[in-house]
Parts: sequence; C-alpha cells; structure tokens
Amino acid sequence: MRLRRSLNLVLAVAIVAGAGAAWFAGQTDSGPPPLTTLTPADVQTLTLAFPREARASLRLERRRDGWHVTEPIERAARDGRVVTALTVLTAPARSCYPVAEHDPAEFGLKHPHLRMQADALTVEFGDRAADGRRYVRTGDRFCLLPDQFWPLMKRGLDGLAAPGVLGTGTSPRRIATPRAEARLSADGEAWDLMRGSGDAGAWAARWRAARASGFVLDPPAADLGRIRIATDGAIMEWRIAAREPALVLVPTGADYGLEIGAGDAQRLLAPPANEPDAESS
Repeated sequence: MRLRRSLNLVLAVAIVAGAGAAWFAGQTDSGPPPLTTLTPADVQTLTLAFPREARASLRLERRRDGWHVTEPIERAARDGRVVTALTVLTAPARSCYPVAEHDPAEFGLKHPHLRMQADALTVEFGDRAADGRRYVRTGDRFCLLPDQFWPLMKRGLDGLAAPGVLGTGTSPRRIATPRAEARLSADGEAWDLMRGSGDAGAWAARWRAARASGFVLDPPAADLGRIRIATDGAIMEWRIAAREPALVLVPTGADYGLEIGAGDAQRLLAPPANEPDAESS
C-alpha cells in the first residue's frame, strides 16, 4: 500500500510538471502576432511614396532574377535591401493600438513619412517615439516597431536602385573615354593602352567597382563626350551630360543619369599614373 501511494505521488508530480512545461512552451512559442499576414516571399509588387517630401515615388516588381525598379526608371534593384525591408510585414507586433481611439496626427501617421504598398496591402511609417521605435500603421491599428525598416527605404531611388555602373558580375574587355582607351589582351591576362597613358589594369579594376552615388531624373541635355565599354556580352555606352560638380552619365536609350562624385569621376575618365618601379627609386 505504501509503495502504491509513493508511485501515485510521483505520477501526480510528473503530470503537473508536464502540464506546466507544456503551458510554458505554448506561451513562449506563440509570442506576439506578426504585423500582417502577408510574408515577404508572397509579395510581387512594391510601391513606395513619400507624402512629406518632394521625392519621386517608386514602383518595384519581383522577377525571376530578383527585384527591379520599374518607375520612375527601369533598373535592377538592390535585391537584398528590398527583401530585408519587406520583413516589416512579419515583424512581431507588440505595442499596438486601435486607430479609431487615437489621433493619427499625434504619431505622424496623418501625413506619414512613407506609404508602402506591398501588393494590395498598405503600411505607413510615422514618427519615431521617445524610445527610438517608430509608429507603423496597417489597417485599423498602429504599432510601435524597432526602427530598422525605415532607414532601408528612406533614400528612395538612391537607396534601392542598384548602384553598380556596369552591373553585378560584369567585367570590361575594352574601355574608351574621351581621354584614353584600353583593351584586354586576347588571352585575358593583361590590359594594354591604345590611347592615353597610365595603368590600364588599375583603370579596368576601377570601372568594375564603379558605383553611382545617386540618380538624376532630369539630366542635362549637354553631350560632353561618350564613354563606351565592351563586355563579354554587350557594348555599353553613356553620354557625359555633366562633369561638375559631379560626373553625370546618361546610358544610351535611358532618360536618367548616374551621378558619380567628382573624386571618383577623375578615376574613371582616365587611367591612374603608373606606380614607380621600386628598383629605380
């Protein structure tokens, strides 16, 4: 009899402990609900508007090779940045309040900094709270979220369009600017200058890494010379629309320009000087 009582006691304790563990697991696993029921992988189109600023709205669409800007220009997008920004859709919504019970203007949501439309779903970004979080509205509620999504989108076109001048993974085989011209040898081992002077190999490396600092939607009509670069698969050409205070290159057939800072511009228009021979110094 005493043994049976002991076994029953042990069993009761085990049941209570198991139930407590299950309750705790349920509490920790559920957590707060996501901001929306839409996931980043579901989104096919994205529109960004900036009601408080004279900044162009953007429209992006997902294609087989990643995200692309389709308005106000046609250009590949910074795929990783777009995907990361979209994770706001599934951010844990902890501090949320009904819009009907508050004045949206008090939280910067009457005229939001950003109105993001992911497919048919609208998310609006208001002001920052005193604790550094940002007010974000969707549907009939607004929530306080960590302010890690707005910085990814606040620069608009300049922050989301791919900045690479030649495009990802593209390598030049021939470069011609008003100041110099160079080509890669047939065996792909060395660069030779055909016009101008300097280090052709270092020049080619600079073009491979060239990035625009911004985009000009209404570039000057001037034609200050042409730049042509041949790659393995295409010949790319730009019109030099401006040289000061920054270099503005307009791709052939495009109605926008790539803005390149003055310091980087000089590094692209002509090869750098050859390094002095160590033995002769």
